[in-house]
Amino acid sequence: MRSPAAFPWRDSIPQEEILRRLTPDGPRLLFAACWVYFTALFAWLATFLATGQRLWLLELLDGASLWLFLPLPFALLIGAVYRRGKIVLAGTLAALFALSFWGWLFIPRTSPAHARGETLTVMTYNLLGPQEHNAAVLHVLRAEQPDVVLFQELNPQVAGAIEAELTADYPYQVLRPERGVRGMGVISRYPLRDTGESLDGSWVGAPQVLDLDWDGQEVRVLNFHLLIPPLLPHSAGRREAAAKVLTANAAEAMPRGAVIAAGDTNVTHLSDTYRTFAGVLEDSWGEAGYGFGHTWGGSIFTEWLRLPFPVWIVRIDYVFHSRDLHAVSAHTARFDNSSDHRGVVVTLARNPD
Repeated sequence: MRSPAAFPWRDSIPQEEILRRLTPDGPRLLFAACWVYFTALFAWLATFLATGQRLWLLELLDGASLWLFLPLPFALLIGAVYRRGKIVLAGTLAALFALSFWGWLFIPRTSPAHARGETLTVMTYNLLGPQEHNAAVLHVLRAEQPDVVLFQELNPQVAGAIEAELTADYPYQVLRPERGVRGMGVISRYPLRDTGESLDGSWVGAPQVLDLDWDGQEVRVLNFHLLIPPLLPHSAGRREAAAKVLTANAAEAMPRGAVIAAGDTNVTHLSDTYRTFAGVLEDSWGEAGYGFGHTWGGSIFTEWLRLPFPVWIVRIDYVFHSRDLHAVSAHTARFDNSSDHRGVVVTLARNPD
């Protein structure tokens, strides 16, 4: 390895001069690019803070909200190297917004004490309706070993494999498979009963309302799949209305026992829909997970459009629970190479008396 003395230009050429040589048109183009970026970013921020996601464009950008901040480090670097205080100030303000939106996901968390053995592991798992990779799905379930699994986009082929291969491990199964993306299902190691209730609203797959007997404690289980944005007019309002129906059912069941509501919301935690859930229930990942927890992948970009893109780009799958429970741990499941989602696996415990 050569010593630093072998590269005397590192000390002799200022950083500003290096950047100037890399950008022969001069720094003005860099400054203009920074201000174009900040104008677009702060326009999005101002509109988002004022209206939530009631505008179609903001609804469309919900899944990309984190990635709107991707150019920010480069803008801050340009401002620092060229000593442009206004660019640094704008970048610092934008960074504070980013920290307020996602920084809390990286705070180490401690869980209340719980009695050994008194835990329930729950998994939500969007299978991607058109896929027929039965063995991959079974491999993930056997590897994760959850007590209860809530499926979205359950098709007849995968449902048949689950019934044939997993009945011994999960004797309680309420499966409603369909071709396409509307199939739903729940399997459990504990006694499970379909209440027969139907919930009003617009859904990808009709939600399941079930009661679980967890060692003598009744647990309401809600399996849901909300609308995909923004394929239908006013889909943001329809998703929020559906979330209100779900949380109303959860609130009604709480006096009798705990509640678990899990599934695919198709929105991030910045959405009005998420806030509807969080007003009544706890987000298990927010309690016990660490990091962004992205569950939906960029396969549409990397495989279909052949564009370089991160494999996992947004968190839209959740396990919510009532406040008489707490999350002991939360992680994203192993990837099965067949779905465009990763499952979310959460271990829950009763709160100590």
